[in-house]
Amino acid sequence: MALVLISGATFLATNWRLRGWLAGRWDLAGERQPDGKPAGVTSSAASNEGGQKPGIDMSRTKLVGRARGVKQWELEAAEIRIQEGGRASSGTGGGGRGGGPAIVVLKDIRGGMIFQEGKPRLGFEAAKAEANPGTGDFKLMGGVLLTALRTEPTGPNTGPEATLEVPDLRWDARSERLECSGPVELRTRGVVVKGERVSGSMKDKTLVIEGNVRIFKMNGSLTCKRAIYRFEAGTLEIVGESELNIDMG
Repeated sequence: MALVLISGATFLATNWRLRGWLAGRWDLAGERQPDGKPAGVTSSAASNEGGQKPGIDMSRTKLVGRARGVKQWELEAAEIRIQEGGRASSGTGGGGRGGGPAIVVLKDIRGGMIFQEGKPRLGFEAAKAEANPGTGDFKLMGGVLLTALRTEPTGPNTGPEATLEVPDLRWDARSERLECSGPVELRTRGVVVKGERVSGSMKDKTLVIEGNVRIFKMNGSLTCKRAIYRFEAGTLEIVGESELNIDMG
């Protein structure tokens, strides 16, 4: 997994092994402050004010994750902190010797994209995120909005095809899968789908909603075991025994 950070006029390309970099091995190009550090970047390794773990703080930063040289995801954050020896929230794979690996904590996430086969498939935004440099996994928290994007074979991205609102989202880089706890709500073409949880596969290009699934449209509703949204085709499939309710009033 490779990490690219862009902070103002500053550019960093490094691998996910950040311990040496956190210790002061700066490898950035662009403007620098009088002390030699990159502009827009501060380090709390020496002062450790307020009992905060040693780390590096940045603002107005773009973060790009790559797997085997291919862009897997990207996001923009108003604030970013690279924290050494921290332990991320459940779902980002923290742990290890010395209190765990470095983690990346981000706030006010905008312009997030998950790619598959070089194309942006899902967009996202959230209040906060944590990324694990060792695995490439990340977790989104607070007001998470996931947007399914439809890309025409011969044209540019055609914009949002569906939106999914969830409390949090966990991304597994190795399997290219995401998991979200409920309640979840998907909206597409006048249809609203509600459930208790959702999982997604970039390889299958699907979002699977499960747990007390209810589908609403106009004056009718339907309950089923599972609903599968295929975000490339823009189709919604109903799986298992279902019950249709129509309001005749």
